[in-house]
Amino acid sequence: MKYEKYDGGYQVVDLSHMPITEIGAKAFLSCKTVEKIVLPASLEQLGDWAFSHAKNLREIVFPLKDIHLGKQVFLGCDSLEKISFSDGKENRIEEEICYFMASYLRYFDNPRLLAFENLQTEQQKWLENYDNALLECLEKPLDADFKPVFIGWFDVEDIDSQLERHVKTTENRRLVLVLQRLEYETFLTDKMRQELQNYLQKKEAQMINLFLDNMQKYGGNMKYYTLWYRSKGLTGEVAAKLLEANLLSDAEIRAYLLKIQLETADTTDFFDNFMI
Repeated sequence: MKYEKYDGGYQVVDLSHMPITEIGAKAFLSCKTVEKIVLPASLEQLGDWAFSHAKNLREIVFPLKDIHLGKQVFLGCDSLEKISFSDGKENRIEEEICYFMASYLRYFDNPRLLAFENLQTEQQKWLENYDNALLECLEKPLDADFKPVFIGWFDVEDIDSQLERHVKTTENRRLVLVLQRLEYETFLTDKMRQELQNYLQKKEAQMINLFLDNMQKYGGNMKYYTLWYRSKGLTGEVAAKLLEANLLSDAEIRAYLLKIQLETADTTDFFDNFMI
């Protein structure tokens, strides 16, 4: 049975009891209401652009089996946070992997990590492969995947502005992926942790922009400041810049940044006493 088109208005769509083998091309294209979809155990294929631009889709529940994915199935699924799994029995997939899988579907083109059938017994191997894919992503030029959009006639300045937006968006996505991997440490090696912390160290301006532009998720959440500080990228100077922006309303975060700023200042003053 092929599921051709969703035309309802529900937040949760449960297809688990339907004998569906294929979700048709563009079946949920640009759907604005659905936040969670439960797929049936009988599913074998997702058609091209099946969930593309479903802007509010946050979670999809897959059966624990290999499924053929068409082109750009999750293109523009900007809210996708979690890929869950169900095989009708208790499964023991680490919850962190569910978040990483969603990130992989949103941000990575290479489908080599999209084999679900043996995931339950090969979770560490899956995360090792994910980490390798993440490092490859971080090493690519920021404009590597840039493709200008031509709508009628426009001059070179329009292409330049598109490129600028693309570079900023790509940079932000990479920072988000790094923060997520440092947040969820399942099977995280010391070497990988150091690689990611080194990356954050080099991105002072970009991190400041990410936090100030995304106050609800990053700029207003203490755990991300802590991760940044552990990478040695959140210095007293950076803390001062964040405080000067005067966008932080959380008293705990402001106190944390002030403490970092003062600790750095105290250290500087101490060594200055030896400078004669």
